[in-house]
Amino acid sequence: MENPANTGPMQGTNQPPAEGGDTAQPEKYHSIPTPIFSRDFLPDFTNAKKYRKKVLTRAIRIVYPFTVETSEGNLHCQDGYLAIDARGYPYPIAKEEFEKIYVEDEGKLFA
Repeated sequence: MENPANTGPMQGTNQPPAEGGDTAQPEKYHSIPTPIFSRDFLPDFTNAKKYRKKVLTRAIRIVYPFTVETSEGNLHCQDGYLAIDARGYPYPIAKEEFEKIYVEDEGKLFA
């Protein structure tokens, strides 16, 4: 009997067998490779919901090379913005990237 939990577009996912299905074999579920997503390999986002960040980002313009110590190690930026995340940690954003993503709030978007 084919296990209904392991058929269809998500075949081989870590879903347990459907009730009345075959007995789960733990090694079968651990041998599935974890997908690595990149710009060239993404799921279909056609029907994806749109989300906006809940908190404003505070940032200042830095016009010379700088380095920021982060939990992932030192991040270097040649010309960009020094921003503070929602937890209060600093991070660098390249000027071109920042200007694509952010607009100044001016008190109109969020109260």
